Amino acid sequence: MPIMNRSEIAQLAEPEGFKPFVIVTSSGTRYSIDHPDYIDIPPLPQVEQGEEADPSYVTVYNRGSVARFVVLENIASIEFKPARSG
Repeated sequence: MPIMNRSEIAQLAEPEGFKPFVIVTSSGTRYSIDHPDYIDIPPLPQVEQGEEADPSYVTVYNRGSVARFVVLENIASIEFKPARSG
């Protein structure tokens, strides 16, 4: 069972009230999400009988715009970054 589901990740990625966070995978890889543009949540497909309802991944981008697929089941934790002062 994933630590977070698609809709929970989608809420974190909403531009309004966005707070930077880090996705940590079970292998220890860390993906820093500093802006809502650094993560894509796939749309919900129209489901045929017997198919999976929710996509099981998100797409994250590093500062060089390299895309990485992160399977929800591989997310070990979400860490929130401290608020920037100033």
